[in-house]
Formats: sequence, structure tokens, C-alpha cells
Amino acid sequence: MNGLKFLIGAWLLSWVICAQHTNLPEVEVRANRIHLSTSGLMEFSPDSSLLKNKAFLEVTDLMRHSLPGVVRQYGPGMITTLRIRGLASEHFKVVWNGLSINNAAMGLFDFSGVSGFSFDQISIYQGNMAGFYGSGAGSGALMLTSKPVAEAFEASVISSIGSFGYRQIGVTAGTNSGRLNTKVSLHQYLALNNFEYTNLSRQRQKLANGSYIHSNANLDIGYEINEGLRLQLAVWKQRSFINIPPSRAESRFNTSRQWNDNLRTVLSLSGQAGRIIYSAGGGFISEKIVYQNDLLRSSDSSEVRGWQTFARGQMNGKRWNAMFNTELSHYKAPSAQRAEGAQQTLAVMNMTLEHWMKQNLRVALTARQEWMDGSWAPTVFRLSSEKILNTLKFSISAGNHFRWPTLNERFWLPGGNPNLQPESGYTAEAGVLYGQNLGPIDIEIKAQPFAQHINQLILWQPLGAFWSPINLQSARSTGIEMRAASKLRVKNQQNVDFQFNYCFNRTEVTKANGNMASTLGKQLIYSPLHISNILLGYTFNTWQLLATTQLQSAQHTLSDNHSSGILKGFVVFNSFIYKEYLLKYLHLRAGIEIRNLFNQEYQLVAQRPMPGREYRLNFLIRNYKPKTRNI
Repeated sequence: MNGLKFLIGAWLLSWVICAQHTNLPEVEVRANRIHLSTSGLMEFSPDSSLLKNKAFLEVTDLMRHSLPGVVRQYGPGMITTLRIRGLASEHFKVVWNGLSINNAAMGLFDFSGVSGFSFDQISIYQGNMAGFYGSGAGSGALMLTSKPVAEAFEASVISSIGSFGYRQIGVTAGTNSGRLNTKVSLHQYLALNNFEYTNLSRQRQKLANGSYIHSNANLDIGYEINEGLRLQLAVWKQRSFINIPPSRAESRFNTSRQWNDNLRTVLSLSGQAGRIIYSAGGGFISEKIVYQNDLLRSSDSSEVRGWQTFARGQMNGKRWNAMFNTELSHYKAPSAQRAEGAQQTLAVMNMTLEHWMKQNLRVALTARQEWMDGSWAPTVFRLSSEKILNTLKFSISAGNHFRWPTLNERFWLPGGNPNLQPESGYTAEAGVLYGQNLGPIDIEIKAQPFAQHINQLILWQPLGAFWSPINLQSARSTGIEMRAASKLRVKNQQNVDFQFNYCFNRTEVTKANGNMASTLGKQLIYSPLHISNILLGYTFNTWQLLATTQLQSAQHTLSDNHSSGILKGFVVFNSFIYKEYLLKYLHLRAGIEIRNLFNQEYQLVAQRPMPGREYRLNFLIRNYKPKTRNI
């Protein structure tokens, strides 16, 4: 009942705010140089033409169009995770306004219900982060950040309607009165999900019990204490109700439902004193999941709550830069599905030194030390170098790897393994970047081969009637990531944008004994060899046309790579058409999306079908009052 009141209240409040005019801040994708050395890192930023429509897209849509990673989704609106370079979702870290928000019990972040509408800056990094955000950033990291309101008053509203009962509404309003900035954002989307799919009998039927509703409320308050010091409070409330349909292989009566209730808060102080840039703060996280199985008439709940503090900074010199990061967190995970005492206290300490040996040559050394529940991790090092030669930039990096087991991996009932060993290993990357401005066209081409060897890789495996995590003796991930992007400027306000991303990845077991001997030399599950996406955009005056493609090769769902467990690859095409109307202090945007243009049947998780061709109509109204500026 409380969840229903929240959703109804958020919906009513959004319509009240809509009646007053509203604004949508443009998202900014950038690399935050304060937190880490970028030598050897691959940055996959969504194209600027795609970002104009970010308010209508989920964060996973932005990554699916722009990042050669594997999005695992049980269906629209259901649990959604990201896998990079063949490694599990526990190796990809999500940071919100300085706070690490991967679920402490699961070790991963569920992207379901997270809309691009709610965030101002999105930074996506590929590659081993050298631990600046801890042991869970072995394959990369995503930063979600709020930005102060630029105008005296900004407000916007978005609304969408689409196939299969899809509806979306979002509103945001913010003020800037000089030192004080405030912003409130409300967002909600829902769908019936009653699309048709082909069942195991090769007959067409509609998906039943697949509806969902996701709601988000964000509050940001910032106060400029002085010119170099800023205090910020950010609050993110997230609630979801998800009906979980049976898979194609299950009885139609085996339906389930899930309720999510998450609260994240962070208070931070950031500033600059001379050559020193710093940020420090702390926050509280509470996440609760209630799961109910209709067939078995059973239910259980899982909760994670705790606090976290952090301090990060950077000191810039003429030829030397120094960066540091410290984090301290404590989380409890009470649940009937976990053994008693499921909690952890974790401390992370990092330091990076950068030195410009020459004007075009930089080297960097990072060291990380972690402590958890009385145990010290081995020190993690990363050495990187970067050299610039005219239009070419070369980079190379190498280091070791470490990851603690999560609370679920150790304490889950049944199946948790308290005897799990932490993961360790080594990683190396090399890269080349070519960037050139050729008159009306900008060109950028990147290529980065990588290799990672992991000892004691933690992998969940079926054990009778339930799943249990085990330590594989070793595994190896090798491959290459590529990116090509260009922008052609044509006269009369016409632009042509192109972006191509690709990853070849071989992730295989290199040493295994006993029951896992059959996995030796086999590709890890849900790790396709080939992933690619292409974007082509054409903008002229106030019109925008976009076409995107996602390609994913076949992947294995069984550890021994038996042919019965092959999930077919797919190619999905999407198109967007938008029209803008620009008036004084008023911005209108309307458009249509066609998703899965050619009605491709595909699955991101075995036996969990995805929708066919889907239409969406999107509308945006933006209103703002300029801030008075001294001349």
C-alpha cells in the first residue's frame, strides 16, 4: 500500500509541476580527471546526436547504442546488468555523485528503471580502473553525476506513449539564486509488455504477466560557500513493481512478482585551493527487494543497508600530478535467505603519481590497498604510459587484479560458499588513438587490445536444485576494442554523425579440475565473441534523423559449451526522427522511435524473449528564465 501511495503521489505531483512549465538539462559525457589517471583507459561516450534524446532513453539504452558490452536483461523493465570484456557484472562499478552504489550483497548494479532523464553527466570508462573505485571496477566504471542548474529557473516535462502499453512521464524543475542551487526531478515509466513471441511449440502467443512500473525521485541542493568551495546534497529514491512472467521453458502458472525500494543519499564538499582539487563526503544506502512466487505461494525479502565515506583529490604541478582516493564503508544484509552475520566493513586506499617526462610523454603509477573484516588484500599496482606523436596517441598499461567475494557469494541460503577465495590475477592493455580535423570533418579512431588473467575466478554453477558459487582455478580474457567516430559539418546547419564500436573477446577457462574439468578451454557463459553497434545521424536545421544497429554473436549458456545451450546471435535496427521548435525561453521537441525495425526475434537471456517491432512517440517541453549576468 505504501508503494502504491508513493506512485500515485509522484504521478499527481508530476502533473502539477507540468502545468507550470519545465526544463531538461542536456547530459554531458566527460572523463573526470580528478579521480583517476586516464593513461591506457578506453572511453566510450554516447554520440552527441544521441544525447539530445537522452531524456527519453534508459541509461542501458545509451550504453547499448554506444558501448561494446553485453546487456543482460530478463525482459523489458526487468533486472538488467552489464558485462564488459567477458567478465561478470560484479567487475563493473557504478558511482553516483562520488558514492559507489553497486549492491553490496550482489556486487552488481541493476540498471532496470534507471533513466537518462535523471542525470546531467555520464562518464563511461572501459578497462581496468587500477582500483580507484575498489575491487569491483576490474572491467570498467560508469559515473552518474548531478550538475548545478545554469539558469535562474529551469523546468521541463517529457511524455511518451508507445507499443505494448508503454507510458513515460518525467518532470524536473530547478533554480539558481546565486550561491544556492536546487533541483527536483520526478520520473515514471510503465508498460504492459504484452508483446507476441514464438513459444517452444513454434506458435505465436502474447507474453502474460509481464507488466512493470518504475518510479524515480531525485533531489539536488547545492550551496556555494565561496568561490572555491561547494556543498552538495543529493537524494535518489527509487521504487519498482515488476511482474515476472514464466520463461518459455516453464509452466504458464509459474509467475512471480518483485518489489524494489531503494534510497541513496550523499552529502559532499568539493572545492579547489590553488593547485589542489578535492572532494569529500559520505552517504547512506538502503536497498530492499521483496520477491513472491505465485505457484509456490512463497515469498522472501532481501535487504542491504549501510553507510559509506570517501575523500578524493588531485594536486597538479608543472610536470607532476598526484591523485588519491580513500573509501570506508559498512553494510549489513539481513535476510532469511542469508546466513546470520551477513555484513562487511571495507576500506580502500589509492594513490596515483603522474609524471610528464617530456611534453608528449607521460607515465603514471597507481597503488591500491584494501582491508575487509580484518583481512588485508594484496597491494594492487598499475603502471601506465602515454605518448603523443602529432595526430597519434599511444598508451600502454599493466597491473595486477583483485576482487573480494560478495555477501551473496558467501552467505546466500541455500548455495552460499563461505570458503570462497578472492579473485586475483594480472591485466594488460595497449592502445592507439588517431584524431584529426580535416576542414569540415572531424575523425577519431581508437583501437585497444587487452588481456586479463584471473585466478580463482568466482562463477555460479547449478548444484542440484539450486546454484552455488565456486572458484575456478583460472580463466583468461583477451580481445580488442575498437571505436571510429566522425562528424561532417555541411553548410546551412547540416551535420552528419557516424559512430562505430566493436569488441572481439575470447574469455575461456584455462585451468579447471574435478567437476569443472569439462569447462577447460571453453568460453564463459553469456560472453559472445563479437559485439558491435553503429550509429548514423543526420541533422538539418531543426530536424534530426538517427539510425542505430546493435549486433551480438551467439553465446553459450552452459559451462561445457554444449550445443543445446547456444543462444543465437542477432542484429537489431532502430530509427529515430525528431523535430525541434525553438521560441524565446521555450524549447519544444517531438519525435518518433521505431525499435527493432525489422521485427527480429531475439533474447538477451535464455528463454526470455524480447519485444518485436515497437513504436514510441516522445514529447519534450522546456522553459527557462535566464540568469541575470553582470556586464
